[in-house]
Amino acid sequence: MDYDSIFKKLTRGARFDRTKYREDAENLGIIPKKAPKLEENIPENDPKKGIFVTNMNIDDDTKYPLLSDFNGVNKAIRNNLKEVLRWENPTRIQMAAIPILRAGENCVCTAATGSGKTGAFMIPVIEKLLKVGKKNVKDTIFTIVLSPSRELAEQIGGVGRALARGLWPKISDTSQSDKNIQSCHVLCGTPNRIINMLDSKELDLSKCQMIVLDECDKMLEITNKLNPDDPKSFSAQVNLLRSQCADNHQMGLFSATMSGSVEKFGHANFNNQGVTVAIGKSGNAVNQNVSQKVIYCGNERGKLLALREFIKDGFRPPAILFTETKERCQRIMGELLYDGINAMSLCAAKSNADRQKVIQATRVGKVWLLITTDVASRGLDLPMTSTVINYDCPNSVTDYVHRVGRRGFK
Repeated sequence: MDYDSIFKKLTRGARFDRTKYREDAENLGIIPKKAPKLEENIPENDPKKGIFVTNMNIDDDTKYPLLSDFNGVNKAIRNNLKEVLRWENPTRIQMAAIPILRAGENCVCTAATGSGKTGAFMIPVIEKLLKVGKKNVKDTIFTIVLSPSRELAEQIGGVGRALARGLWPKISDTSQSDKNIQSCHVLCGTPNRIINMLDSKELDLSKCQMIVLDECDKMLEITNKLNPDDPKSFSAQVNLLRSQCADNHQMGLFSATMSGSVEKFGHANFNNQGVTVAIGKSGNAVNQNVSQKVIYCGNERGKLLALREFIKDGFRPPAILFTETKERCQRIMGELLYDGINAMSLCAAKSNADRQKVIQATRVGKVWLLITTDVASRGLDLPMTSTVINYDCPNSVTDYVHRVGRRGFK
């Protein structure tokens, strides 16, 4: 039995003065050290407000200056930021995370949905490649970016290609042709897909210097507690891929929500040499750009009536409706199509090609109402979304935060 377990058993039911003994508990590692603000007395309207950075090693007082603008970024990348992606200034997560990743540090970063986390890790990845030089990474996958869904991996790959436009680094995702994947420098995909490519000898990750986990709380979730090493779980797949990469690879963990498994992973694998970044409220907080409303429907029939009333009253499309299962997703879509509503569904029952068509149609506003399961709840950038409807309640607060975050993109 480890010390933590013994301590918990001995102190069960005991009450402590958290304020009085906080410093001792922090130094002993019983509770995480409280994150200090980077600057004191920051005005409310200052973009640096609400940025919290903490070194995992309490004896490490290294400071990382914030990236106040994109002027310090490679000129070609900076042009792509402005001309292709239309990003004028760095977001708070980009201000904090880019200097840390540039410095070669492992980091765990939490920021709201739609806050620019993809840019926060993709910009320093491309900068590192340019610094290393093309000759030194020939036929080498330098970075892998792991995400829980194929759609999210494709989206991340698209942002990476936009940032690297006109430059030599190749950014691919696992939906592309094998030729593109084998010759790329940054590969975005789901863990299972990349493992399959390793098994078929299509990939070699022995020189991979960096791993990014997007939606890291999902990626490190232990779904089978009776068998934590279940090869079907994301956490086991991540550990397998880590074993295939270079020994001293760097890691960046990003999500809108954080869990105990992520903190445990960071402390266990970073040897207390990493950095944590939190933007705004800590914990599972809904994006502040989202207003929330509860409608009491009484029963299942009441839900459908309330949905029809919502449509009848008028709304700015597109809206996203979340259901619990793919069967309910298809059934509700049938009801709405019968009413003549321009609706499409997105769930695991569809082929990858069909799912991509639905996502693209939603992005450009061709769909009034997208009916989906939690397959679309994490990471997908659907900036035109006006409303999110939780037709079926999510299974957890974390799932709720990610669902309504589809509305929080600016």
